[in-house]
Amino acid sequence: MYIDEDVLKSQNIFLDLENKKKKIVGRFNTVSDLFDIAKSIKVSNDYVREIFLPCIQGWTDEVRFKGVFNQADAIFEKITIDINEKDLPKCLDRSNASKDFIIKFLSMMGGFNFFSFQDVESLRKKGYKFTAVEDFRLLSNIATQGDYLGDLKVGRYSGINSHFTDNTYVMEYVDFIKNIDKTPNISNIAIHYPTRGDTNNMVDERNNKEYRNKKAEIQQENIQYRFPLKFLWMWAKKDSVIHPLSLRASKSFLDSVFMEKIFLSLSQDDKFVDLKYDENKTMGNNVAEYAKNIIDARFDFFQKIWIRLSQKIMDTLGLSKSQGSIHEISRFISLLTLGETNMKNIELLKTHKQIILYGVPGTGKTHSAKELIKKWINEKFQDNQEKKKQDDLEKWRFGWFVNEGEKKKKREDKYNKEIQKDVVWEIMQFHPNTTYQDFIGGIVPKIDNETLLYELRDGKFKEFCEYANKTENRKKPFVFIIDEINRANLSEVLGELLYALEYRDEEITIPNFDEPFVIPSNVYIIGTMNNVDKSLSTFDLALRRRFGFYEVGVDCNAIKDIVKKILKILILTLIDVRT
Repeated sequence: MYIDEDVLKSQNIFLDLENKKKKIVGRFNTVSDLFDIAKSIKVSNDYVREIFLPCIQGWTDEVRFKGVFNQADAIFEKITIDINEKDLPKCLDRSNASKDFIIKFLSMMGGFNFFSFQDVESLRKKGYKFTAVEDFRLLSNIATQGDYLGDLKVGRYSGINSHFTDNTYVMEYVDFIKNIDKTPNISNIAIHYPTRGDTNNMVDERNNKEYRNKKAEIQQENIQYRFPLKFLWMWAKKDSVIHPLSLRASKSFLDSVFMEKIFLSLSQDDKFVDLKYDENKTMGNNVAEYAKNIIDARFDFFQKIWIRLSQKIMDTLGLSKSQGSIHEISRFISLLTLGETNMKNIELLKTHKQIILYGVPGTGKTHSAKELIKKWINEKFQDNQEKKKQDDLEKWRFGWFVNEGEKKKKREDKYNKEIQKDVVWEIMQFHPNTTYQDFIGGIVPKIDNETLLYELRDGKFKEFCEYANKTENRKKPFVFIIDEINRANLSEVLGELLYALEYRDEEITIPNFDEPFVIPSNVYIIGTMNNVDKSLSTFDLALRRRFGFYEVGVDCNAIKDIVKKILKILILTLIDVRT
C-alpha cells in the first residue's frame, strides 16, 4: 500500500476519506468511546476469576457469538458505568447501557460489526449468523504464534475470533485496560476452547481442571505473541501512541512506503536495533523483517518497540505528541488502510500509486479511470478558454504523442524529448494472449521483405516508464490504464514488476536488456476488472498486496431513470394499442 509523508500530511485526503468511509469513521469513534467507558467501569468483587470461565458455564458452543449475548444477559449487573447518564457516549443505548457495553466491547474484540443490545436480541430470534469482518479482525486464522502471516478471511478457523470473545469475561478486558500502566493481568484471557476438537468430550474437558490448566498454560504462552493484546494496549494508551483500528490496518500501515522510510531511519539507531522483539532476538538491521517482527513480537517487548515507533512517526510528520494529534493521525491511518470505496478523485490514487477498480459489468470502471484523467488535466488550467482548447483527451495520450504528435522525430531522439503536457496517459487492454514481451519487452518476430527476423523491442509499459523517468518529465504524472487486467496471466505478464511496483525508483534487471528498468514514482497505474468472471481472491497474494482495490458500484439513480423511461414507453405503447 502506497502511503508516504505527503499523503499523511494532506488535509484534503483526510477530509475526503472521512466523507467516503463513514462506516470506518463511526467504528473508530465507537472504539475510542468504548475504551473511555472501560476506564470508568467499576466491577463487582464477587465474580470468579478463572480461565475459560464462560466456556465452563456453558455459555459457548458451536453457535458463534453465543457467549457474547450470554454474558450480556448474565453479568450486566456486575458492572457499573461510573459516568453521568447525560455524559454517556451516543454509541450506547442509555436504557441498557451495561448490556450494550458488553455486547459492543466483545464485538470489537471479535471483529464483529457493532449491534445494539436490542438489535442482537432481534437478530438472535431470526437465526442471524454473526460473522467477523475481515477489516476489523484482531486475530488471524493462523493456529501458531504470531498473526502477521495469518489469513483474515472468514472460513477455516474463522471461529477463533468468536471463541476469543465467547470464552473471555468482559471484566478481564476491563481489568487489563484499567491496569495498563501497571502489569496488566492476562492470565484469564482465552483464545479458544480448551478442547482437542472432540466435541463429544467437551463438557468433560471443561470440568476437568487439570486438563484446563494444561491447556491454559499453552494458551497463555501463545497469546503473548498474538495481536489482540497489542491492540488492547495501544488503545488503552491512545493518548500517547499510534493506535490503528485492527490487525489489517496495522499490517498495511507497517508495510507502507512511509514506514519503510521510518524503518530505514531506525535501522541506523543502535537503541532501536538492540530492542528485543522476542527472548534473545533483537530487531537488528534487516528492515525487510521489521513489519513481521513487530506484529509477531512478544507482548512485553512490543510495548517498547511501539512507543519508539510512535515517537518517530510523529517527529517525521512534524506533529506534536499531544493526544489530539496522535488520535487524528491514528484515525487517518485507519481510513487509509481499511475498507473499499468508490474511487472518485485523484487523491485516492495518490495514496496507493497503483489501484484496481472492480465491479460487475457495465458500472463504468474504464469510464471512471478516464474521467479521473480528465479531472487531473482540467485542474492544471485556470483559464476556461485554455481549458476548453485542451479538452480533447486523446491529445494527452502517450500513444498520440509518440506516433502522431511526434511521428516526424527519429526514434533514437524520442527519449531525449520533453513531453509538453502536464499529464500523460495511456491505456492497454489485457487478454489471454497478452505476453511479457507486449507489456515489458523482449525478443519478438517481424517480417522484413518476406523474411522472418527477430528484434529486441520495448513493450508498451517499458516505453511509457522510460519517458516518465526522464529528468524533465519527473514532475508530471504519468497514468497507465490496464483494462480487463485479470484476463491475462498476470504472474507471467508482470514478471519482475512485482518488485518494481513496490520499490519505486529502484533499478531492476530484465531479460535481454542491458539497461536497468525503473518504475518511477510519477507513474500511476489504474487496472480495471470484471469480478463476475474472476473474483479478487483469484489474484496472486503478492500482487493483491501491492494494489489498492476499489469497488465501482451500480449507479442506482441511473437505473431508476432508465426504468422510468422504459415504463413511460410501455405505458404510451399500451395506450396506443388500446386506442
